[in-house]
Order: sequence, then structure tokens, then C-alpha cells
Amino acid sequence: MIGDVMNIRRNSHADRFLQDTCGSVLPVFVFLIPVLLAIIGMAVDYSRASTANAKLQAALDATALAMSAKAPSLSASELSAQTSAYFSALFTHAGVSNSTINT
Repeated sequence: MIGDVMNIRRNSHADRFLQDTCGSVLPVFVFLIPVLLAIIGMAVDYSRASTANAKLQAALDATALAMSAKAPSLSASELSAQTSAYFSALFTHAGVSNSTINT
């Protein structure tokens, strides 16, 4: 008996809450703020990775062009050492460290 009265009150409060349109913007923002922050975080991460990739590609292209002219006159170990030094001098990116070139 008492449980039935409690359920009726809960249901009527829940129904009124769901049907009430006053102040319904706040719950939407509560649910959307974490989603928006996640999307912004993913956009920042993607842009940083894209920038690092573009800089890496430019440094690799410049290294390949510079070493192609020197390759016939150098031994394999000298070529590898000069390639690594040239690439390390060109590729400096704050988010990337310990980059190596495997030949």
C-alpha cells in the first residue's frame, strides 16, 4: 500500500519532469560539453599529427635529394651517417623525438 503510493508519486514527479520544458537547455549542455571537448581534442590531435607528417615528408624528400647526388661517391656506412645527420638537422618538430632512418 505505502509502496504503491510512493510509486505513484515517483511516476507523477518523473512524468512532470519529462514533460516540463522550462530550463531544458541546461541538461542538453551537460551532455554536449564532454562531446564537444572530445571533438575539439581530436581535431587538435589530428592537426598536430598532420603537421608532423608534412614536416617529416618534406625532410625526407630533401634528404633523399641531397643524398642522391652524394651516393655514388660514398660507402654505405658514410652514406648512412650523412643521411642521418642531414635528416636530423632538417627535421625538428616539438612533438617528435628519437627519429631514425633505416636504410
